[in-house]
Amino acid sequence: MVMQSRRRIRMPSEAVKQFPLEVSRIDHESGMSHLLRAFHANGVPMKRGFGWLRVSLGKPLRSVDARVLAWAARTPADWLSERLLLTPEHHDDRWYRLAGHRLSSAACSAGRTARLCPQCVQQSGCCNLSWMLRLVSGCARHGTLLIDLCPHCRLKIVWDRPAIDVCRCGHYLHAKEPRPSMPASVIAWVGWVERRLALADPSLVVVSDQDVPGMLGQLSLDGAMRLVAAFGLLRRSGDQPQLARAAARSNAGMAALVARGLERLRYIDTEPHRVSEIESLLHVPGIERLRAHGVDDADGQCAALLLRCLSDTGDRQRDGRGRYHRGQLPLFT
Repeated sequence: MVMQSRRRIRMPSEAVKQFPLEVSRIDHESGMSHLLRAFHANGVPMKRGFGWLRVSLGKPLRSVDARVLAWAARTPADWLSERLLLTPEHHDDRWYRLAGHRLSSAACSAGRTARLCPQCVQQSGCCNLSWMLRLVSGCARHGTLLIDLCPHCRLKIVWDRPAIDVCRCGHYLHAKEPRPSMPASVIAWVGWVERRLALADPSLVVVSDQDVPGMLGQLSLDGAMRLVAAFGLLRRSGDQPQLARAAARSNAGMAALVARGLERLRYIDTEPHRVSEIESLLHVPGIERLRAHGVDDADGQCAALLLRCLSDTGDRQRDGRGRYHRGQLPLFT
């Protein structure tokens, strides 16, 4: 019996090369938005282009990935790296870097999905850098919530789409109806975060009383966002954190979280000892994690101060199981 040898058929591989066309750089644009425009201008689908460059779309990016993408798009590597969410070289997926800031994974949106303001995209042709942050759920310029679902197909908006203003279903990402507006405090918060992102040295940021509670200006950007989240996660006393997190996944839910957090922080801004009055409304584990894993010393010191104020009265207000005595009237319900 004669056995026929099997030949392995190899598919020809495409040569990796730079794109022929270069797109303009926009200062407030996110790196993913710039890459989407660059891929589109050169007629290459986003997913195919990432695979061609051996970079995983939708997974945390490394510095080497940013350099490869920048080379292909004919973009300065430093400029693009500043605008991408990058993981540390030792593959710690709990932390990212963005625009010179160290950020926890809970503060960032690093997956395949995207959020945007249809009016901004229509006017400027790009997605803002600040929209990569979870606690930025709206547009400061138009005062409205971002969208993360296509108004036509109702599916999640992803980066792998035909164009910056076109969904993968083929329809333009134009809102069919007026979008919900944001509270004034949340609009000011978004503007404050965007100013922090735009500066290489956060210490140069001038914090106005009209923008955010003063104590947030002393913290890192990550620390400020985590403190707002800890103060605003629970809508009322007794809420389950898991259910509260689920409610905050929507842009409307996140805007409500930020509004609550800012209101409660203003209440204690110049008198931190008053935090004990609203303890039942706080997500204390979030403050404890900030004390243990803050980006800088100021984050840990602020969290430690708040926890000391809570411990001074906590034992008198709670029973042996950590529950509050009846008759306690929480504020801001």
